[in-house]
Amino acid sequence: VYKLYNLTPEEVTIIEATYSDNVVSKEIIIKTPSNEEVKVNALDKYKFSKPGIYTITYIAKDDAKPVNNEVTKIVTINVPDTKKPVVEVDVNDTYVINSKVTLNVKVTDDSDYDAIVTVTKPDNSSIKLTSSNNNYEFEATTAGKYTVKVVVEDIYGNKEIITKEITVNEESKKGCKGEIATTMS
Repeated sequence: VYKLYNLTPEEVTIIEATYSDNVVSKEIIIKTPSNEEVKVNALDKYKFSKPGIYTITYIAKDDAKPVNNEVTKIVTINVPDTKKPVVEVDVNDTYVINSKVTLNVKVTDDSDYDAIVTVTKPDNSSIKLTSSNNNYEFEATTAGKYTVKVVVEDIYGNKEIITKEITVNEESKKGCKGEIATTMS
C-alpha cells in the first residue's frame, strides 16, 4: 500500500508504504522529468524541483526460497507548473504612416507555449499577426494609435498578457517647394 501527499513543487512527504511481514528488500526510485533517478526511503521528504512528469517505482522482494519473489508498482504523477511565462515585447513607440512595424516577442522560463499577437488599429478593427522566428510584422497604413496585445499561454494554462500602444504619425514635411526670389540692388 502506498500514498503520496502534497504534490506541489516544494518539499513534501512523498511516500508512505506498507509492506507484508515477509518483505526483506524495499526500494523506491523517483525518476524526474529530466530522467534523473533518485533513491528514497519510505517517509522521506523530497523536493519536486521543477514541474513535469515524475515516475515513482516501488520494488519489494520477499523471503521466498529458492528465489525471492519481486513485485514492482509504478506510479506516475504530474507536478503542475504555476508560473506565468516571462514575456518581453520589443517594439518602437512611434512610426510614420505606411511604415512596416516589427515586434519581437521573447518568452523565457517556458519552452512549450502558444503566443497570440493582435493589433487594434485606430478605426478599432483588429488583425491577428503570424510569426517568423518570434518576429511579427504589419503595415501601419493609417495615422493614429495602435494597440498591440500579446497573449502567451503555456501548456499548463498559465498566461501572461502584454499590451503596448504605438503611435503612427503623418509623414513629416521636409523642405519647402517653390523658388526663392532674390533681388539685387
